[in-house]
Amino acid sequence: MFKNPFSFRGRIRRTEYGLSTLILLFVFIFIAALSDINEDFALFLLPITIGAYWFGLAQGAKRAHDMNLSGWMQLVPFFGLALLFGNGNAHENKYGPDPKVEGNQVVIPQEPFTFSDGLPEGKTGLSVLNEMLCFILLVTMLFAMISYAVPFKGFVYLLDAVIIIAGYFLLLEFTHKDAHIPHMSKYLLRHRWLFSGLLSICIITFEYYFENRFLEAEVILSFIVYTGAIFLMTLVALLIYRERHKTVMVYE
Repeated sequence: MFKNPFSFRGRIRRTEYGLSTLILLFVFIFIAALSDINEDFALFLLPITIGAYWFGLAQGAKRAHDMNLSGWMQLVPFFGLALLFGNGNAHENKYGPDPKVEGNQVVIPQEPFTFSDGLPEGKTGLSVLNEMLCFILLVTMLFAMISYAVPFKGFVYLLDAVIIIAGYFLLLEFTHKDAHIPHMSKYLLRHRWLFSGLLSICIITFEYYFENRFLEAEVILSFIVYTGAIFLMTLVALLIYRERHKTVMVYE
């Protein structure tokens, strides 16, 4: 992973592309924060900005190659969603070998985290994290759009709640399909906490740097409150998911 991040040749997996998107998000937040502090930083930040765009375009091109498409496709509006969620070619294509396979050996990635009671069939810790990050980025982007587009704060909060509930429901629906995971109570509990914590970090980062809502001392408290609120919203999404699949939860 990240062997040639500034090269436009070859292919990369969804995991690497999702992590690259997160890296770019925080780089641009850093650039915006420094620019707000002092406009004289603009010249200093120019090489970083150019490098970030180069990195993003190179990673996007390789992800498009993984789907056997031209790198120019990433310039199509909203095609980034396809790059985040689309499956790559299972075998070698004209852009190079399958990034999931190295030589004749399947690459087994190091797990960034594990669940003591196991994972759904066919899932690894890395694949769970990758899927979750994709939906967290999508929810954060919608959160930002609504924050700027809707003038009434009360309505904004309502829409934010709907988006979070819908986002977690779709995460379960699209990534687990008919796997019937609701019986895995411990897995779902940790899955919800992880989703809530990561989404809180993204939302607070956006509000802190772009809307100046928090002072430094309030960030930790806000993280706790946001994580708890989002965790409750994921319960609503889980209940909807259970009702849709008519699966009874078994508590261990």
